Amino acid sequence: MKIVDKSLTDTTMLLKKNYNSVDLAKFLMCLCVAYGHINFLQDIVPFWNDFAIKYAMRVTVPFFFMSTSFFLFRRVKEDKDGYRQIKKYIMKFLRLYIVWTLLYTPAIIVDKVIKYPYGGIKEGIFYAVTDIFRGASYTQLWFLASLCIGTAVTALCLYIHLKPFAIVCFAFAVYALGIWVQSYYGLFFGFVFIALGLFYAKKNIRLKGITVFLGFFLSMLFGYMEIFIFPVNTITANGEMGFFLIPAAFFLFYFIMHIELKDRIIYVKLRELSMMFYYLHMLVNFGYRCMIKILELLWKKDLVNMFVQYIVVVTVSLLLSEAVLRLSHTQKYSWLRILY
Repeated sequence: MKIVDKSLTDTTMLLKKNYNSVDLAKFLMCLCVAYGHINFLQDIVPFWNDFAIKYAMRVTVPFFFMSTSFFLFRRVKEDKDGYRQIKKYIMKFLRLYIVWTLLYTPAIIVDKVIKYPYGGIKEGIFYAVTDIFRGASYTQLWFLASLCIGTAVTALCLYIHLKPFAIVCFAFAVYALGIWVQSYYGLFFGFVFIALGLFYAKKNIRLKGITVFLGFFLSMLFGYMEIFIFPVNTITANGEMGFFLIPAAFFLFYFIMHIELKDRIIYVKLRELSMMFYYLHMLVNFGYRCMIKILELLWKKDLVNMFVQYIVVVTVSLLLSEAVLRLSHTQKYSWLRILY
């Protein structure tokens, strides 16, 4: 009889497992991110708009950080090959940041140079270039730069043999510093959630359902108080980063990770579609805004309708994303894979 190492079997099964619930959640959260950038409820029901933007949807980006980190670190070992693989991922994130920044150049010029509200053209160019190098070239692209920095620091912590829990504690301290020094991008925000993704990948975490429910509920409750009742930005420099966002993201990620959905091809499709949509939607939004501006000049009437804008941007972004993905799988247009 051949004896099989059960721990090895469990690890192999874990690597082969498809987390379909994560793929579905990422797609739905991409739609939430698009809403956060367009805010079509602002003029209709301002309270619910603020409730969604400042509170309910804040867990979306942390979820992206944690899922990306989890799927990276669960596959790599702490050896030379593992660190080379991590370096390869970091270079991929950096490449995506550069490529998409170049594609967003027209939007950057219009929104940060021509329309820059705090000075002239020279000041606009200065701030646009500064934003590119600090990892915030355009609206949502800071996520890619933050992935590069946060993943690199996490890998460095592993390299000096810090334990996952110690890395999370260090990342939390960095996050707290970011709240006080007003730094939403880069290391201060993304690092802690990347560290939590690593923690999930390296540790066999088992929580009871009631613990997850109460943990998430209380985190969101205190998070609501932190934002609306005792606003953190009244005592700190940054109101975008709340302390209770961390446990809320932790419990939400655990909950979604443990939802079992049968393997279907649609989840693989959503996995690719969600990130392409994330990169692309603000470029479509820029094109839509330009088109509306031209039509307003021609017809001399106000054509802005944020709800219509959201529907159009989401629909066109999904169609374009699907087209890019399909074309990239053909030999002639395989170069399109550089976009993802």
